[in-house]
Amino acid sequence: MTEERDNDLGRKLAALPTPDHGPEFWARLDERLREESSVDELAERRSRRTGRRAAVWLPMAAIAAAVVVLFGVLGARSTNDDPQDRVTTDPADSTATTVAPARAVPQMVTGVAELLERASGDGALEATQEYRFVRIIDGSYATTNTATGETIAYDAAGARTIEWFTYQGKTTATVETNVPPGGPDRYGYNHLGGHDVEQFVVAASRAGLEGTSEYRLFDRPVWLYDGPVAENELAGNGVNWIEATVDQETGILLRLLEKNDDVVVREVVVRTFETTPTPDRSLVFPNPPAGADVSTADLGFVREKSDLATRRQGVLVPRLPDEVEDEWELDSWWWAPKGRITGPEGSNPEGTNVVAVTYAERDTWRRVTVTLRRTGDPDVWDDPFRGEGQVLGKAAKFVYERAEGATVLDPTTVPHTWAVATNPNAFVVTVAGAATPQELVRFAQLAVPGSD
Repeated sequence: MTEERDNDLGRKLAALPTPDHGPEFWARLDERLREESSVDELAERRSRRTGRRAAVWLPMAAIAAAVVVLFGVLGARSTNDDPQDRVTTDPADSTATTVAPARAVPQMVTGVAELLERASGDGALEATQEYRFVRIIDGSYATTNTATGETIAYDAAGARTIEWFTYQGKTTATVETNVPPGGPDRYGYNHLGGHDVEQFVVAASRAGLEGTSEYRLFDRPVWLYDGPVAENELAGNGVNWIEATVDQETGILLRLLEKNDDVVVREVVVRTFETTPTPDRSLVFPNPPAGADVSTADLGFVREKSDLATRRQGVLVPRLPDEVEDEWELDSWWWAPKGRITGPEGSNPEGTNVVAVTYAERDTWRRVTVTLRRTGDPDVWDDPFRGEGQVLGKAAKFVYERAEGATVLDPTTVPHTWAVATNPNAFVVTVAGAATPQELVRFAQLAVPGSD
């Protein structure tokens, strides 16, 4: 680089127009900076353990403008690299180094999605519902029907869910507290119904499963799964093929086509998609409308520390480290005296002394939940993630020390591994999340209690 070239570049940058800040900008900035001033316990512990300095929010990151991407009808796929993603240097400068600009991982995504359905067997697809959605990197979410206001939401930080709907003029709301972060005890879903599908696409694409590919959509890298899916025996819609497109950075579903052979039965398509650097948690736990009939349920999961075995009698503690493969970081421990009913038609024995541990992959949206529980008769256990009428694909057998089970990667369920052990004490291990089969098995191996 030359001084003349640098000066010329500086003059051109200075001449670029800059937008004026709105009247509420500085107040919002101060509030965000105050929120980010608290020290994250996990980051502090990791800093002490590895010697790395914990990351802090810079003012520039706090005031960065949100990047908005509009998704209309999905365009043709392209395998060409986006020129904006390439960083070039002056070939005449032998000391120049190619360095990609640092980019902060977005903490929240908001957008609007449409649900299109076929009114009759030979009719056209018609938009039947529209939803606003919010997603946060820790797994929190909310979807709201724009016409009726009906809402389903999960607040990971508060370990609570809320759902309400209106029927014949009466609004009914259900609030669940002490909700586990994942695993078979977490009945997580939303109006769009694509949560399991998107985790499958992420895992399958990372594993290089047949039917997966990647391309760019509106300057964002995405993954596509275009392949078969087992028909649900109870759904009755004949869906046997899907095309699912997922954003690579956030793992969020952008488009889902459900087909019966070549006929599209149902479509979910995201129309707007906006990423922001700071989450707004008020959006993932909205209050129900005034006058709603509200019922509550306590699921019994409480946040714990890793030494819970010394304070909870009869608890089997998984052998889990603070870090796995230098990529996954331990996020939280949870415990409940008993688990929820699992398996097809709730056929599995009730689990007791349930431990749930969450891991987060560093600088990504990927999460996994490991659970360990004591159980009744281990010989009658079925896949705890399989629902009634659900036909899962071929499972890979899992055997490690005292535990034996299977690893499942199927479009109709969250990627997971589960295993049952009989001696000396019966227990069940599960691992679930947007992870490859190899990663799932690795977590399961770590979670199985030792034989000593």
